[in-house]
Amino acid sequence: SILEGSRLTLTCRLNKPVHQAVLRDDEQLIELSSGDGEQNALLWSTTLIPQKKMTLRLELLDREGRANQEPPEFVIDLIPNLPPDLAIEFPGRDIRISPLQEMSIEANATDDFGLQEVGLIYQLPGAEEQTLKLGDGNRSDAVIKIAHELAMEDIAAQPNELVAYYLYADDVGPDGQTRRTFSDLYFAEVRHFDEEYREAQSPQGQGAQQGGTPADKLLELQRDIVNAIWKLIRRETADEPTTDFSADSQTVADSQSQALDLAHEMTASLEDALSRQHGADAVEQMTSALESLQVAADSLTAEPLPKARTFAYNAYQALLKLQAREHLISRSQSNSSSQSQSSRQDLDQQLQNLELKNDRNRYENEQQEQPSADREQLQVLNRLRELARRQSGLNEKIQELENALRAAENEEERREIERQLKRLQEEQQELLRDLDELQERMNSEQNRRQMADAREQAHNVRENLRRTSEALKEGQMSRALASGTRAERELEQMKDELREQTAGQFTDAMRELREQARE
Repeated sequence: SILEGSRLTLTCRLNKPVHQAVLRDDEQLIELSSGDGEQNALLWSTTLIPQKKMTLRLELLDREGRANQEPPEFVIDLIPNLPPDLAIEFPGRDIRISPLQEMSIEANATDDFGLQEVGLIYQLPGAEEQTLKLGDGNRSDAVIKIAHELAMEDIAAQPNELVAYYLYADDVGPDGQTRRTFSDLYFAEVRHFDEEYREAQSPQGQGAQQGGTPADKLLELQRDIVNAIWKLIRRETADEPTTDFSADSQTVADSQSQALDLAHEMTASLEDALSRQHGADAVEQMTSALESLQVAADSLTAEPLPKARTFAYNAYQALLKLQAREHLISRSQSNSSSQSQSSRQDLDQQLQNLELKNDRNRYENEQQEQPSADREQLQVLNRLRELARRQSGLNEKIQELENALRAAENEEERREIERQLKRLQEEQQELLRDLDELQERMNSEQNRRQMADAREQAHNVRENLRRTSEALKEGQMSRALASGTRAERELEQMKDELREQTAGQFTDAMRELREQARE
């Protein structure tokens, strides 16, 4: 197994000089070249960069034109070089914050093959994105924990402004170049410092009004559009667009068109001059965002998406100012403070409902994903148990044949033992192929993160199984038994560790369920 993008050199040491050596699969033929000089004439090699899984047969032709009867096979599994995983653990959602507060950010960056750098990117309305480097990594850093305090005062964030932020992580891509991956996009809405104090001084209302203002609803729709554009940007990193790009980009463009129509209607109904200005700003930015999105959808290119995101973000900022202005007008026109408090409670209730809805959706998604992951781990565990049992049986047969060979008294008994040895070698080869299939399963995107340690152990097991098979082919019983015993012991260890890991995850899941039940 090799990592995607790796350069692989195969060197074959032969037992006699040959005229030609090639590697062949169903699609291509790869010629090998011999070494220089008489001493290296038995060494034939080639270098390639596999683009997919390959099964290559080594075909030889000697100087008399004779071919090898049983060409050995090389199975090359390609481990995909996936981008890092970035998860913002806290706050993990959009928040409201005062200009004097610090926003705590906690996150994890994970990559199987090491990270180079992690950091934070934030943006204020009408300003360029700012990058804060938060840490360096190296090949041994599979996980980097991120903790940072972003002070609103230090970045000069003002009330009614929207701070957009996300994390980045750099690793090495399949082409050997630095690859940058981004987290989800989040927003911090900067509120007035004395907003909570004013609300606390207001008497309780007689009952909250149901439903938000048109500005509230349009604001939520525009936020969804910004996030949808961001997800497209994160996904469309290859030179060619994905198969879903055309439909997805058109869907986002249609959503922006719908939001633009709503913004036109809402702005036309506004009476306050400043509110109309904020509405007009939102319409202008939405129009530009829609144009960029439509270009992306029509031309099947992700190049216009960053501009579309900037325009959509600016529209969101204008709607946020409009919302704040409308709420201010609503409070000033109220005949009693109770009505003001009721309106605020209604808005808070909407935010809480949205937060609970997001939490519930996230919990339901996790619950749906968890059984699938658990089933996969149990299937791998059962496969390991079976392989360990089969290797144990093979080791016993090797021991029996070794003893029988020592006790053989005539040529007929020795020939029978050799026939049994050949069958045993075939069984050992079959077990090796089954382990290769299991490694493919463990290398899949679904399993590779949670089975990183087991995958490393599987490489050692495979090497011992290969040595056992070669020793049996050469009739070296003691050597075969030694490597077979090591393989059995390693399989048992893998099985025990994976069983403990699965049991620990089950315990953690039950603890979370109990905590959620208490909440």
